[in-house]
Amino acid sequence: MRAIAKNRYGIGQEELLKKMGKALHGKSGVKKLKALQDANFIMWFKPHFHAKKGVYYKVIDEYTVFYFDWLEPIRKTLLERNLSKGYWDKQYNSPEWESWAGYTFEAICHKHIPQISKALNLSPTAIPATWRYVPLKGSTKEGAQIDLLFDRDDDAITICEIKHTNKPFSINKAYSAKLQKKIDIFRKVTRTKKQIFLALISANGLKENIYSERVDAVVTLDSLFKEAD
Repeated sequence: MRAIAKNRYGIGQEELLKKMGKALHGKSGVKKLKALQDANFIMWFKPHFHAKKGVYYKVIDEYTVFYFDWLEPIRKTLLERNLSKGYWDKQYNSPEWESWAGYTFEAICHKHIPQISKALNLSPTAIPATWRYVPLKGSTKEGAQIDLLFDRDDDAITICEIKHTNKPFSINKAYSAKLQKKIDIFRKVTRTKKQIFLALISANGLKENIYSERVDAVVTLDSLFKEAD
């Protein structure tokens, strides 16, 4: 679980079992991974539009992510004995907390893909996936990460940007350019000719401004907990 949690965007089965050593090679390791999957601690997926084939794993249990990021580091230290009132309130405003909250919200979204698909009015045949491009070491090319996408059967792809903020998410000029760059890299690397739509999955919606028009659809936290068909 620690090895998987260290890889926010997932780790390949072959690489993971190699890290675990000979004791978990072969069927024994795969069996343990399946047990964690069945218990809903991790999810497995096959990257879409990816040159490398194989199964990847990612931690989706919210408490496990919280434990590794916040509780385990202070165990066996004096801080564990001195967690005075206000400690967690102070952490709430830190960059580390925001990073953890974003990761956790992403895990929640991956648990509610049917609800997201329904909120976007997508066909049941739309294939959900993640996508990541990491240039070779020494390359001048830029990388890109897509939290979630739906490869549709109507010659289109919906790319989802997942953002956790306490207020409605606001897109500024710089972030708008970043989104366009991500789409451009995706088109170039995958060589897709399909039409691209952009959706935002935001805990508290999207703030309207001159840049919000680039988003075709918005899914909020409420939609994630509605019953899917």
